[in-house]
Amino acid sequence: MKRQWKTAFLTILDYRTMDSVDAIESLAGSATRASSGPWTPILTRTSRSRNSAPWVDRTHDAGMDVSQIMAHEDLISLDQEARKRLIDRIVRTIDAAGKCGVPAVSVLTGPAIWEPTAV
Repeated sequence: MKRQWKTAFLTILDYRTMDSVDAIESLAGSATRASSGPWTPILTRTSRSRNSAPWVDRTHDAGMDVSQIMAHEDLISLDQEARKRLIDRIVRTIDAAGKCGVPAVSVLTGPAIWEPTAV
């Protein structure tokens, strides 16, 4: 039976500490062993990059798609300048996703209650 859906990986936890090449290789290897169907990584660190295209290109080269880029920033802040910088980063991430052909950007605006310094 051929699968009619894609599976996405959320690249957080240990993936955040990995080099992008290693992370993509790990996901591609998992997909190959688990199923012959299409697999889609979600690359969180792409939103931190000034140039998203290399991440997207490397993912495509590994036979996968990028289903979304995550722009998770804590905008709940008493520092208005810091808040404006984070909003600008989200806007740049959305722009970069569009330029790279990534169909969605996941936005989390806060508060990041898991962070000890969250307001």
